Amino acid sequence: MASLDISRSTVYRLFQHDGGLDAYIRHARLRGAAAELVAWPGIPVQDIAHAHGFRSASDFTRTFRRVYGLAPQEIRQYRDDLRVPHPGTTELLHTRAE
Repeated sequence: MASLDISRSTVYRLFQHDGGLDAYIRHARLRGAAAELVAWPGIPVQDIAHAHGFRSASDFTRTFRRVYGLAPQEIRQYRDDLRVPHPGTTELLHTRAE
């Protein structure tokens, strides 16, 4: 954080509204993984999970399900129903068909 010329406590305070720095990073990783699940249906969930810093596919699946309400494999079913203007956007999981 020295390269940013701000203190550690300031960095943590900046992310406090997002539930903290850890929560912000976790959600950013999940958004990126969700975008890749849709964009690259041929890549195994396990590979996407590892690419986004999750230790195992089961940890990733559990976290993904808790946050989005469905399993990573299930998001691929909605690929044609998703409006994805650019991978990683927040609209990704908010526009699936019921």
